[in-house]
Amino acid sequence: MLALAVLTRPSKSALHRIIAIDAGEVGWTLIEYQELLRSAREYFGREQVIKVVITNRDRFGQQVRAQLAGRPVTHYVFDPRSLSESALRSWMQTIGIALWLARHRITPIARLTDVPVRRWRLQTALVTARTGTCSLLMQPERAARWCAHKSLVGPLPMPLSQQTAKELARVSRETLVETGSVVFVGSLYEPRTTFLRELSRSLQQHEVQLVLKTRSEGGKRIPDEEYWQTLARADVIVTTSDQTFGPGVDRIAEPHLIYRYLEACAVGRPLVAQIVPGSQHLFEPGSHYVPFDGVDSATEAILTLLDDKERRQRLSEETLQRAELIASSNQFWAQVDLALKARLTSNQ
Repeated sequence: MLALAVLTRPSKSALHRIIAIDAGEVGWTLIEYQELLRSAREYFGREQVIKVVITNRDRFGQQVRAQLAGRPVTHYVFDPRSLSESALRSWMQTIGIALWLARHRITPIARLTDVPVRRWRLQTALVTARTGTCSLLMQPERAARWCAHKSLVGPLPMPLSQQTAKELARVSRETLVETGSVVFVGSLYEPRTTFLRELSRSLQQHEVQLVLKTRSEGGKRIPDEEYWQTLARADVIVTTSDQTFGPGVDRIAEPHLIYRYLEACAVGRPLVAQIVPGSQHLFEPGSHYVPFDGVDSATEAILTLLDDKERRQRLSEETLQRAELIASSNQFWAQVDLALKARLTSNQ
């Protein structure tokens, strides 16, 4: 079994650490931020973690200060997407939060899920580069070419709490798989959309249908329970790790560790996905997912899995064990702590 970094729960002398996590109202509806909060509370203790809700992005700084007033915060998890949509105002907010954190000696921790967006990664660097760290979905050595930052950590998976991992293991056992179903769940953007259309046509030639469970741009996300049930019913889950591109975005070809890798593991279903450089210590190709590098190889991987029930069962068992290990070792906080030289859980 591949080694995972495991940190113990902080001792009583370290429990003065107070972790604040910010996200907008929409952000807090997302599974990844719900799990970030739950995993932090499991690891540090419920009273040691503050949930900061940004309801008005144009008043970001005022809301942060108001919600943290009188609280001895030591670490702040910063999401650049919580800032104003106005470029000028967001830069003013960035400078303001950077100065405020420095003045109060609060260590910033960034979640940079959208490396291609120039403004967000530069704002992240401004807030965190001097004393904090920045977590990424891609290999730090590759991201360093775009991110002006001295402390990058990744690729990191979606945080997954032990409570949710146990619940999803139950869902996996109790949900009836739809034999022969191949499912993609997630948002559609380029170049992902083009790949999925080509894959769908390729599979149709073999009388296999690719089911796309997605939403229109700006549309509502499906409820969490329906989302997990959709994954659990799939015989095979397929996804891509290509990053999006568009206005204000650099085209970065390197794949990144999207959330589906851990989510597929957590529901115990075989995943067909691309290899993400630097993630092998978390997910080993061939053991925890079946890799591909194009439409033809993805088609072959899916068809091979559909014809091999024993391999699907073996992958399901391996992935459930992997999700349980990642959740129990609290990988996100363990790796961030390592990047901060164990300041989060140190007794010093």
